[in-house]
Amino acid sequence: MPPPADVEVPHPSSGPGLAQSALYLVAVLAVANAVTFVDRQLLTLLVDPIKAHLDVGDAAIGVLQGPAFALFYAFVGLFLGRLVDRANRIRLLLAGLAVWSGAVGAVAFVDGYAATFVARTAAGVGEAVLTPAAASLVADRVAPHWRARALSAFVGAQSLGAGLAMVSAGALVAWLVAVAGVDGTWHGLAPWQWAFLGCAALALPLLLLVLPIREPPRPAARSAAGAT
Repeated sequence: MPPPADVEVPHPSSGPGLAQSALYLVAVLAVANAVTFVDRQLLTLLVDPIKAHLDVGDAAIGVLQGPAFALFYAFVGLFLGRLVDRANRIRLLLAGLAVWSGAVGAVAFVDGYAATFVARTAAGVGEAVLTPAAASLVADRVAPHWRARALSAFVGAQSLGAGLAMVSAGALVAWLVAVAGVDGTWHGLAPWQWAFLGCAALALPLLLLVLPIREPPRPAARSAAGAT
């Protein structure tokens, strides 16, 4: 029997505090946003060895830092946003993280400017899943009075990712330079290549963190359930 018109059907995460499962979801999304922001900073932090490896100038490396990633990130994001409204968001999130990881790791191995451009484009496509999926998941899983704080934590994690990139990549490169020398390699890879591989490897624990999350019901499904 449907509830009276003046009675609100409780949200699954309503209550004085944030439900544990919703808190876990927000925490994982924030960590994912921080980690996927790291690779954007790497290209700037390690610009000199990458320019030397690709044998390109400032204009070409600027395309890799900006349009190669940002244009495809914004363009594909429009279509991914529509897909998020229809498909399983957890599966999309897992797929996006997997594509992002593979593309970031590929930067360490591809040879030539064109291949690097494609890798950066693929990274933008993979990362473009995160924001619309996160916004949709928060809207359906977090109670209304917690949503603004949840989304603020998600967006603010980007600054954490930028700081993480500067500290972790800088420390890693400094250690590898100390081991292999400024112009040397370690196990066949230059320090900047190891930095990108390390960034790509961060997706593995992220994927494991996402796996336990269950797809929350859509608003229409919740309304139908409340009316029965």
